[in-house]
Amino acid sequence: SLRYASKKYWQQITKQLRRIYEAPTVAAAEAAFADFAEEWREKYPAMIKSWESTWGEFVPFLDFPPELRKDLRRAVKH
Repeated sequence: SLRYASKKYWQQITKQLRRIYEAPTVAAAEAAFADFAEEWREKYPAMIKSWESTWGEFVPFLDFPPELRKDLRRAVKH
């Protein structure tokens, strides 16, 4: 997502993305994404479109317990 955004917004964007990744349910993740999309769609439509087009691939990630999700995110970063 950050590749679509100016570096000056990265902290703001990552804070909102964390809410999506850490959502306890799919419904909560969808609500967090709706807020995220509403805020950034006009400025970064490609970023939002990327999320929308891959949402089905992301949702299974939410089946993992929150503790494991953090470990998975760290592993992907490295």
